[in-house]
Amino acid sequence: MQAVVAAFLLGAALVFADDSSEWGLGGGNVQTNCTCGYTNKNGGRIVGGRQTLVNEYPLIAGIVNRGRPDFIFCGGTIITERHVLTASHCKPERSSQLLSVVLAEHKVSSKTESRTTIIDVTQFITHEQYNLKKNTEHDVALLVLASKIPFGKTIGPACFPKANLNVVGQKIRVVGWGALYSDGPQPDVLQKVDLDVQPTSACSKVYKGITEGQLCTYTLKKDACQGDSGGPVIWRDPGTNRYTVVGIVSYGYGCARPGAPGVNTKVSAYRDWILQKIQQTVPGAATCQNNSLRSCDDAPDDFLLRIHFLVHSFFHDSSSWSTSADSRRKSEHKARKIVFIWARETLVDEAASMVFDELARVHWLRLNGYWRQSTGLPTGLV
Repeated sequence: MQAVVAAFLLGAALVFADDSSEWGLGGGNVQTNCTCGYTNKNGGRIVGGRQTLVNEYPLIAGIVNRGRPDFIFCGGTIITERHVLTASHCKPERSSQLLSVVLAEHKVSSKTESRTTIIDVTQFITHEQYNLKKNTEHDVALLVLASKIPFGKTIGPACFPKANLNVVGQKIRVVGWGALYSDGPQPDVLQKVDLDVQPTSACSKVYKGITEGQLCTYTLKKDACQGDSGGPVIWRDPGTNRYTVVGIVSYGYGCARPGAPGVNTKVSAYRDWILQKIQQTVPGAATCQNNSLRSCDDAPDDFLLRIHFLVHSFFHDSSSWSTSADSRRKSEHKARKIVFIWARETLVDEAASMVFDELARVHWLRLNGYWRQSTGLPTGLV
């Protein structure tokens, strides 16, 4: 069986990416809870091109050995002011090897074309299940930075995906400084490539151990290549007209080899792991995402954690909820006020009314003896 090309052997190149001067500029029907996934087009239009415009994708990060910003060996995606998302296999074998990230980079050899920012990496957190039994899944990692990223026009986060986001059958874009062909030289200028997302079965026919936690991409004569591992696989959300990071470049056979798809880590499948590590390392750090909300499953995780606390505090404390009408009205008013404040803070459309309806339902269950004291939250909020 042919060896799988991994580590620094995947990226973005060989490309001819379709583009539009309006993509990534926002202005969609759905808003995000903070500015993310934007591009800088400067009125330009690239059709059938391969190089990005200067600082076209503020979300990109280049991973370098500390003190050597002229050699980017892996890519990454900015997701908070202190965190960059990348692949576990990008972690150097030597634990003593110090790393940094280069932000707002475009042409690596030029010191004048773009004003870059370099921040040291303090932690390289790999997934606990990665590389157990030599598997190729769980190829996700989080870099914790020594200082805050200075967000602005040329540096900013990608939008974070919602749970269970499905982009099969759609176009995604890979961005990076990957080689232009297998075992070829790395380009000096940031590249982009548009690829088609295939069903997981397309990768299962070629590779062993493919799971639903991976994203399969294949487009004839286009691919990721050497040097882009860990880099962003982004999808333009038509609702927001902004870019959401849906994948992390992981592995594949060569570059653009006929019949050999690229395998990427599906970010939405590791959403909980990523958010947990963010809060463990920098409490209060937050990702940006689409505001649309159709159910509890679509709500931001920090919002649901707050609701969890609210429900526990009101329904497990017998003094908070009384059977008397007056006490119940006071408690309901307090609950409504808290929920609406939280909804406004998180900018989640219709969240307040949705959650309050749930609170009212749980209150009825409690009064009628159906509240599940042993498990805490009712079915609708679990």
